[in-house]
Amino acid sequence: MSWTIPSPALDISMDADGSQVAVAAAGCAWVYATNSGETRAVLVPDKEKKSAVTALAFTRSGGTLVAGNSNGTVQAWRSHNWDGVSVLKSLRGTGAITRIQFPLNGDAAFLASPGRLSWWDVATDVHRPIVLDDGSGEVSDFAVSADGRLVAVGTSSGALLLVDVASGAGVRQTAIPGSIAACDIAPDGATIVVSGSDGQLREWTSDGELHAAGLPVDRVTSIRFVSAAANLLTAGGDGMVHFWVGPADA
Repeated sequence: MSWTIPSPALDISMDADGSQVAVAAAGCAWVYATNSGETRAVLVPDKEKKSAVTALAFTRSGGTLVAGNSNGTVQAWRSHNWDGVSVLKSLRGTGAITRIQFPLNGDAAFLASPGRLSWWDVATDVHRPIVLDDGSGEVSDFAVSADGRLVAVGTSSGALLLVDVASGAGVRQTAIPGSIAACDIAPDGATIVVSGSDGQLREWTSDGELHAAGLPVDRVTSIRFVSAAANLLTAGGDGMVHFWVGPADA
């Protein structure tokens, strides 16, 4: 299943019930019906703040799409009617929000901006940085494990780190040629899928080895697992979003 989008995708997300896919592209959040590909909404950030949507994610509880913008603000839309933009947080000084992810165990969010990774509790508005003790390049993408305890961090140097969230200490590490464009952790935590600037999609398995992912796609700029069956969303510079069905749902 595939959709054509108006420009290269910066980020993608699927809602909790699998009925909608949101794509950050051309400065907006584009929302599509999963089954038909019909455009349901085009969400534009506050024009007075001269911002563009650079990252997005549906909350795990469903019903809300959270978008990070180029000016460091975070906004939210309710999916029942897509009306009424709410500015949840202004994270000034962080630069553009480049990734947002909600782990399965709550609606606290992990946010990435150039060279930085942080944790934000939406309910209490507590925001704290996650300090990486490795220093191997700027954060280009990240993914959080289902239990929220580990985060996989891809960097501009090609390093892929698995990091303990509480301490910032590295658990294990590998590297690919060039820089990392996108990564995500499978629901069972056993595999991390990563794409690089060389256009290849790879799997980093729990045995520490890197393997070719075997999907007929390249130039991937965003990867997201969307269910316990390991269904996968990919989007990239070819102007296409692809939905890959995992073995349990095939």
